[in-house]
Amino acid sequence: MKTTLIGTVLVLSCGLLACQQQSIVSRRQGPREASTIVLNQGLSMQIGANKLDAYDYTFGSQALRIQKFEDKGSSTLDSTRQVFVASGASVAADIKSALNGLCQNIGLSTSAETFQEATSLPADGLVYVHWRSHYSLAQKQNLSVALEQLKVPVRCLLKIQIGSAADQQFAMLAFDPIPVEQQKVAGTAKIIEAVEEGLMLIDESPAVAMSQGQLWPVETAVDIKPMIPALHSTDFQVQLSNSSGATCRYHTLAGKNKVGNPTGLRSYQYSLTSAKSYNVSGVRPQSVAGRSLPACEKVKTQVVERNIQADVACGDYRSIQDEGLEAGCQWSVEVVNPNDTDNALGYNIGMEKIAFETVDVGNISGAASVIPEAPINPVRSKSTIFTGFSAPQLSSMEQSFDFWIAVSPKSYATHFDKYVTRVSYLGLTGPDCSQPGVLAFVTSLTSTEMFWCEAAGMSATAISNQNSPLQILLISVTAFHENLHTRGRAHDFNAAQYQPCLGTAESALLSFDALKTCTDDYCLAFKDFALQEYRAELDYSLQGDARRFQGQCQIWNTGLGLKPTDFRT
Repeated sequence: MKTTLIGTVLVLSCGLLACQQQSIVSRRQGPREASTIVLNQGLSMQIGANKLDAYDYTFGSQALRIQKFEDKGSSTLDSTRQVFVASGASVAADIKSALNGLCQNIGLSTSAETFQEATSLPADGLVYVHWRSHYSLAQKQNLSVALEQLKVPVRCLLKIQIGSAADQQFAMLAFDPIPVEQQKVAGTAKIIEAVEEGLMLIDESPAVAMSQGQLWPVETAVDIKPMIPALHSTDFQVQLSNSSGATCRYHTLAGKNKVGNPTGLRSYQYSLTSAKSYNVSGVRPQSVAGRSLPACEKVKTQVVERNIQADVACGDYRSIQDEGLEAGCQWSVEVVNPNDTDNALGYNIGMEKIAFETVDVGNISGAASVIPEAPINPVRSKSTIFTGFSAPQLSSMEQSFDFWIAVSPKSYATHFDKYVTRVSYLGLTGPDCSQPGVLAFVTSLTSTEMFWCEAAGMSATAISNQNSPLQILLISVTAFHENLHTRGRAHDFNAAQYQPCLGTAESALLSFDALKTCTDDYCLAFKDFALQEYRAELDYSLQGDARRFQGQCQIWNTGLGLKPTDFRT
């Protein structure tokens, strides 16, 4: 090693095997607030092998051999941490705080594998520098913000002083938080991997970036934890493990398309797998191509048993596309090392593309296919026992109950839900179902069982794929009508004391709701059938009675724009 001394000013340039002293030929003239940084005086410092590879461990450990040019008696060793910014301009307090955190955990030890602070220079001059090489996502984000604002190089420094300040024996070791592949760095045998991972390494040529600037000390205590294996981005695989939920639809109606089920939710589960131990600490929105969309904030993300779940509504997905982000939203999943929570990684997860199906809800078959499936449907939930029905017949019953629950939920909840215990299918058998025109019946007004006949939408022709949607109103209104019997309601024509439409005629409410209160697209296709069933119900239950045009019956008639001449005489 050749040392050239000009006055007392030396600049340290560290090689992999040794630090060579280079003279400052001239001082650059920079901003008035900036000063030339002296990197060492009176000492030589050789960098030996790395003892704890900064890539493999969350803290790197590197051997240093320090020698004094002149023995001035004292071998006391003092190390201080500093932040260097290659500018004399004022640095904001939050940026200073972020950089202090970056440079906090650097220190000298007498041991390579444990941190035992060195307070005196050993006879052989051998000490070990330990430093945090892996950082949390928050610290990485803070560094990114700092560099964006400062737009100048930043280094962490460890000033190593032997003896008193008056002895003028010191050397500075520089650390680069964002080294590049072509740079001369030390601290790892896996430089390419470390650079890709964004690790802090020893800068072997600090004079290139540090001719002028400003320094300030880091006052917070060190917290060095050697020998903890690090997590790396290559340790994990992230993949879509499951998707479920509603099928998103476009509804075609009168030549126009729109999202048919905007509140329908699609759920996506992403799994992380690794041979190493890890915890998932959270999920944060990530900008895409520098853009963050308001619609992305509506996507709910959560950690479920170390997996990630994203729930997106069909309407919100369409909004994201309308806002111009075809790629969808992205999130950063933070994975942390359970043994060192400041060793954290971020994995970007992108929203899955959702394929919409297009349904023509202007025709009855298309409309029937998009009726929401209700969890409380008595066929689906098995809250009511259905006996004697074939699978196709039961399917028609199920779809009809879905319609009732969707368009008139209050009437279903008030009268049928968890009240009717059994529906038995008799087909054309028995004295009642064998009679023409009989749809269904109950044996008494106190029974919770009803009996179903073939005429109520259950013939082979009626339950065919082509015709079953046409039976939905007939089946649902019939079920409501018989349900009112189980609640003790007689036919209105047999109960002159009833107020208008408060006997079995109340089942016309289902048709009224389908015509007036249902705003969903599918109801439009059922309006002709609903109007037909409404008039048929009032004509049957009131059979020419004037109450059809009084009280509640007349309120409904007026709402539907019906006149007495629209009913049977």
